[in-house]
Amino acid sequence: MLAITYIVKGLLRSFLSFFSDWYITYPISYWKKVIRFARDMNKTMAFSAMVNNWFTPLYQDYDIVGFLIGIIIRTLWIIFDSIFYFCYFIFVTIIFIIWLLILPSIVFMMGYNLL
Repeated sequence: MLAITYIVKGLLRSFLSFFSDWYITYPISYWKKVIRFARDMNKTMAFSAMVNNWFTPLYQDYDIVGFLIGIIIRTLWIIFDSIFYFCYFIFVTIIFIIWLLILPSIVFMMGYNLL
C-alpha cells in the first residue's frame, strides 16, 4: 500500500509541476527574455537617446537648418522605432498567447474527438 501511495503522489507532483512550469515558470522566463532583447534593441536603435536629444541639432550644427534637420530626422527615427517596437511586442504577445492556448486546444480536440 505504501508503494502505491508513493507512486500516486509522485504522479500527482509531476502533473502539477508540469502545469506550474508551463503556466508560471516558462512565461516569466519568456517575458524576461523579451524585455532583455528590447533593451538590447534600444542600445542598437538608440530610441531613448533620440527622445532625450530630440531638440538638439545633429552634428552640433547650431544654426536654424541644423535644428530643423535634427528635429525632422529624429522625429522620423522615433516614429520608425515606435512602429518597430509596437510590431515586435504584438508579435511576441501573439506567440505568448499561442503558447498559453496549446494545452487547452489539445484538451478541446481530444474531447471533441470523443463525441
